Amino acid sequence: MGQEEIQLIIIVSTLVILLMAAGFILFFIFIQKRKNRFIQDKEKIREELEKTYLTSQMEIQENTLQYIGMELHDNLGQILSTVKIKLAMAMNDLEAQDALTEVHDLVGTSIKEIRALSRTLNKDHVQNFGLIEATAIELKRYRRWEILQTHFDCFSSDDLEHDKNHLILFRILQEFFSNTIRHAKAKNLWVKIENSKENLSILARDDGSGIENVKMEDKGSGLLNMHARAKMINADIELLTSSETGTEIRLCYSHQFSQSE
Repeated sequence: MGQEEIQLIIIVSTLVILLMAAGFILFFIFIQKRKNRFIQDKEKIREELEKTYLTSQMEIQENTLQYIGMELHDNLGQILSTVKIKLAMAMNDLEAQDALTEVHDLVGTSIKEIRALSRTLNKDHVQNFGLIEATAIELKRYRRWEILQTHFDCFSSDDLEHDKNHLILFRILQEFFSNTIRHAKAKNLWVKIENSKENLSILARDDGSGIENVKMEDKGSGLLNMHARAKMINADIELLTSSETGTEIRLCYSHQFSQSE
């Protein structure tokens, strides 16, 4: 075998080895891309399932709240209305008139409060009044009940147009208010809503006892609900708490998210 034939064999062998190496590299890249695509698809499916679950959970909760609101208004409200009528008839007895008048007034106040409460549980409440007015009504209710001193400020450079996600923001605020009333031992509750062309910012804070050792993994269901709902609508949420200054929640919702849906 001549020198030229040996060199040719070496060249051919080298080319074959290079082609095989290139083939292995391309195959590895192909497999890696498939793997990455599979991971991305799996993550996307997980996110979609999680969003679907949260949406379904929200719908169930809203339907339940609406049902409770209707029952309060239609059944308990009607019973109290009947009691009020009976008391009015019984007030003709002069000896019991003062006591019955007081009970009559209390029942009348209860009817008004039940109807107001039933409206806030109805998901159409926010749509009919708008987020700002619905929040103001909720805070006025706490003042009437003498549960808290409430303070509400609203600043808007643009008119706040109705957005279906405002209901979720309102439910987050209600969850925060509920935690304040039940756990914080607060005397004051402040809410500030600022609306601009790009974002809707909401700040709510109390002067209560705060929440000790707040961590994502051991938050109560109320706090988890707030974070889950905020995630559903791509809203940024931040919770700050201190035993000295109370608890504060900050929400930032982009109008762009609603427009892009």
